[in-house]
Amino acid sequence: MGIFDIFRKKASLPSEITLHGKWILVRAEGDLETGDGVQMEFQPNGNLIYTIRSGEKAQIMKMVYRVEGNQLISNQPSVPREEKTTFTFEDGLLVLDFAGTRSWFNREAGK
Repeated sequence: MGIFDIFRKKASLPSEITLHGKWILVRAEGDLETGDGVQMEFQPNGNLIYTIRSGEKAQIMKMVYRVEGNQLISNQPSVPREEKTTFTFEDGLLVLDFAGTRSWFNREAGK
């Protein structure tokens, strides 16, 4: 440790609390299914509502989630299987990295 290391800002891991609220998809890599728009709502009780809009219709998936370090672990009770996704924050955007494919989400205004 050098003398100036005490002045460096320590990186903090993202937490479950930083995820709470609604997030709107801004962009995605690869061929992720995004329809006309994707929204995720992380609720404090561990529920996650994932919505894909397509025209007048919306496909809504009710899931549960938890956070371990920088891993978002989600599960859809109707089709149980845990999925792990790395998440970080970049310029105020939530960045999800699922199996090497990234997607960026902006927090819904006013939240």
